[in-house]
Amino acid sequence: MRFIAAKNLKPGMLVGKNFYNNSMCIMLRKGVLLNSSLIKTINRVNIAGLYIDDELTSDIVLKPLIDDDLKLEFATEVRSIFSSVQTVVKPVTGHMDNIVKSIIDQISSKPNYMVNMHELKLFDNYTFQHSINVCILSTVLGHAQKLSDNQINNLALAAVYHDIGKMFIDQRIINKPGPLTDEERAIVKKHPLLGIEYLRKLDMKRSDVLEGVFRHHERFDGMGYPSGLAGENIGIFGKIIALTDVFDAITSNRAYLTALLPSEAVEYIMANAGQHFDPELTQLFVNNISAYPIGVTVRLSNGLVGVVAENYTGYTMRPLVKILPGDPKERPYFINLRGDPAAKSVTIVGVIS
Repeated sequence: MRFIAAKNLKPGMLVGKNFYNNSMCIMLRKGVLLNSSLIKTINRVNIAGLYIDDELTSDIVLKPLIDDDLKLEFATEVRSIFSSVQTVVKPVTGHMDNIVKSIIDQISSKPNYMVNMHELKLFDNYTFQHSINVCILSTVLGHAQKLSDNQINNLALAAVYHDIGKMFIDQRIINKPGPLTDEERAIVKKHPLLGIEYLRKLDMKRSDVLEGVFRHHERFDGMGYPSGLAGENIGIFGKIIALTDVFDAITSNRAYLTALLPSEAVEYIMANAGQHFDPELTQLFVNNISAYPIGVTVRLSNGLVGVVAENYTGYTMRPLVKILPGDPKERPYFINLRGDPAAKSVTIVGVIS
């Protein structure tokens, strides 16, 4: 299996993983052969690319962090909650609590998993997908930080609801395809307060959940909002969600932003450690994120080209790569950038889309 950028998909390629539309219905089913019409549809939605099954990479297997069925149930519940904020009167816990616990259980059963952002992005809807991804990323980071089970549960809930206050802001501002005016920016900055006010109306009494929602735009250097808190004053939930929120946002295509590659996003996060983000949390996060996700085609510093076959916790830049020789008569082989003594001086120099 390999990942192919949407712009480079070709008729005859075999879809390797289901992809869902805004209605949570399968838009592309695993096993479907792409044709010109399907490719045109794919290029009209916010999708970086697809996983494709082919003979050369049939031994590269994508092992999901979260089952697709659970992600679909999660997305359906998030859509229901976010689309009914003006009328809903029921408490926010309940079914979402059960879903979050299932997600935590699946993540905790894979303690050495490296998060693959291409694998997480299953849906053609930024709002729902973003809440799902920030929840999953925050849960992984909470585990790495060795938070208690109760803390991780509440962190995951805070991550789900971190942007719910945006549902009370004019969506023309939220989705504006260009820079905001000062007045518009001031309106958007109200969403953390609007979020916790809404959650309180729905009987959310968990103070750490409310704190995480309220503080997710604070910055480690004190230059964030709404309170301009710095360092340890922000609180662990706010610091974690601040990091995961930005990482998912910059790896997502939106009307006003072209997604960064995961490797570029990792570099951005590392560059902002100590300013936007807590340095210790940043290092933990980077240790658990695949800068080069499984299935991505990369070019090495020795000129060879290959597909990432496996990632290793703590070695985000040093995966196992299946080399694809230029001569079809030669057989593919593997180079382990983490442990192969002959590859110590070899680095990844770029992603081939």
